[in-house]
Amino acid sequence: MVGVRHWRTADPRDVIVANEIFSFSWPTAADHRDLQRSLGRRGVLRPLLCVAGKGSQLALVAGGRRLAWAGSVGLKAVPVAVLEDCGPGELWGRLLADAQDHRPLNPVEVGLYLRRRTAHTGETLGALESEVLPALGLSSRAAAAEDVLWVSGLPPEHRHGFADGSRPLHAARLLRGASPEDSLAVLAVTHGLLGGINKFTDLVRILLECAWRDGVPVAEWVATHGLDSTATGLEALREQVRRRRYPHLSRWEEAFPAAVAGAGLPSRVSIHPPGGFEGGRYQCRMTFSTLDELHQNLLTVLERLEEGRLAPLQEFLA
Repeated sequence: MVGVRHWRTADPRDVIVANEIFSFSWPTAADHRDLQRSLGRRGVLRPLLCVAGKGSQLALVAGGRRLAWAGSVGLKAVPVAVLEDCGPGELWGRLLADAQDHRPLNPVEVGLYLRRRTAHTGETLGALESEVLPALGLSSRAAAAEDVLWVSGLPPEHRHGFADGSRPLHAARLLRGASPEDSLAVLAVTHGLLGGINKFTDLVRILLECAWRDGVPVAEWVATHGLDSTATGLEALREQVRRRRYPHLSRWEEAFPAAVAGAGLPSRVSIHPPGGFEGGRYQCRMTFSTLDELHQNLLTVLERLEEGRLAPLQEFLA
């Protein structure tokens, strides 16, 4: 069991950072603001977690931002809890409980926790399956940690999107299957673009497919096609890449409305293709308020068909 001495106060100058390996915090901008607001209103309420250091000093293992704030405002005392008789696994269990008592961990923090815990304790992910992985919100199998481990290993500038949720974790499954150079190139070209999970993941997929189809790195493919994500949004960039990935489909999407318009159908009659022009089943929709109006719609469609004005649609039906 982890022994915890009764909480007491300590001079912030007597508390030193024990080791960077114990830090797995990667807060979002909103988390930063919330903490600063809380500290400014109420001060340091949650005790820092420490272990015994040299002499009267305490070695900090959790609470670095609280300690920094206390030093910046000149506090003379902060609450601390000193952990005693604490093995490596027990220490990391206590650090996780302390972190989750404050707020849920984001995917980057989950990955950093696993990376640094296993590096410090020598544990394998398999040894953490039954208890630790579920406590982190993962399923109880080592493979469930692959995505969070990948995002936590990214350069700092690319971690933030996965931490704040603007980059879906699902996209990590696609990106970690690519080369490091290609995955970083995708993250670079989509940096700062906001959009739905499905649209972002689709953009990642087709961007990788385009580069792999042409046998060139993603960065080279993007430069060759003159894509500039800073001048467009995610949806517009996705459409640019999609048209290059599916040129035949893109041509049909542009040509079909023109073919329908050329048929001269009444405004109350419309023709719609199946999604992606797949399945071969098209719809002719009519709106009417009387049976006479329905009859006239049907007659007009038959007339246009006999006149051959619907013939351009044959290309899409073939």
